[in-house]
Amino acid sequence: MTKARLAVALVAAILALAAPHRTLAADTLEIPTILPMTGPAAFLGKEYADTLKLLEERLNKTGGVAGRQIHFAIVDDQTSPQIDVQLTTAALQKKVPLIIDGAPLALCRATAPLMPNGPVMWCLSPSMVPTPGSYVMAVMAPSRDSIVAGLNYFRGRGFKKLGVLDSTDATGADTDASIVELMKLPAYAGMSVVAMEHFNIADLSVAAQISRIKAGGAQAMFGFTTGTPVATILRGMADGGLDIPVFTSQGNMSIAQLDSYKAFMPKELLFPGYAALAPDSVGDAGVREKVAAFRADMKAAGLSPDLLHATPWDPVFLIQETFKRAGANATAEQLRAALGGIRNWPGVFGRYDFPASPNRGLGVNWIIISKWSPSTSTWVAVSSGGGGPIK
Repeated sequence: MTKARLAVALVAAILALAAPHRTLAADTLEIPTILPMTGPAAFLGKEYADTLKLLEERLNKTGGVAGRQIHFAIVDDQTSPQIDVQLTTAALQKKVPLIIDGAPLALCRATAPLMPNGPVMWCLSPSMVPTPGSYVMAVMAPSRDSIVAGLNYFRGRGFKKLGVLDSTDATGADTDASIVELMKLPAYAGMSVVAMEHFNIADLSVAAQISRIKAGGAQAMFGFTTGTPVATILRGMADGGLDIPVFTSQGNMSIAQLDSYKAFMPKELLFPGYAALAPDSVGDAGVREKVAAFRADMKAAGLSPDLLHATPWDPVFLIQETFKRAGANATAEQLRAALGGIRNWPGVFGRYDFPASPNRGLGVNWIIISKWSPSTSTWVAVSSGGGGPIK
């Protein structure tokens, strides 16, 4: 896209977000929703949008949010932090109490400083680390906890030599820092990283990096990146004859995406999964009930119940819960306070406790290591919560 066309598209998106929607009822709760509908993370935006449209219809048929109809006003940030900032700035001018930012991490990091005093922002990236008590919320357990679960799982299998192949973007840097920090802990004594390699997300080959990981004798590896770059890693492993367990980001838990990788899929592709995809491994009846409803709604809508479709699910119902507690016309401050007090709340990712896990509600114990099964196009739980052995 030329700079001129990009500028026109951006102006159109800002106008769409900032302008009043005359077709909506006066009492409609309109939530600015900024998603990567195009660009490198478009696969995220599409599945998030599918879920949000489904939930908008469902909620509006069953009373809406605190008696108000709800509308997710979706605009495209083109996977650009700069465009995301401009769209978010336009949304803030409407004095809204709440917005949704569809990630990836670099985008949420760019917009979070814009709202030190609100509105509440739901970032759909688990890699986001909000300041406790701030107006920024993040989904699932933090990515650091995902690395903890992965290390616990590898330790349980007796793997001592690990390889790392991370992208040079914000997600890769975040993963690097977590691995370096965690490997110093006594819990992982005897384990070591034999090769820590990097690549640019635009690179088409990682042959040299795979060769060094293989030469180091790695028994398993982390490739914690999202989207097309993970295909580069998997293809590089296949070409380089390296077939060891690979632990990658939950952002790749898309059935359509993984089905397209069958030609170079390793024997074990592992993910930090959750109850939404492994309900039989969860003993919490309330969580299982929420997962059953999620999967039934997905099936009725003709959508695949993968983790990307699940990602906005709990945030939307938590939005409904916070407005119920704070009132239909709650301010950002009132919403933040209501959300911060929620505990023992079952969702499709686990049972939320915001006082215990500020600004996200979930911790490592809800992470279930899951293995992709190409033959059935689904995931199989291979650990209990936190990456420990199945009980």
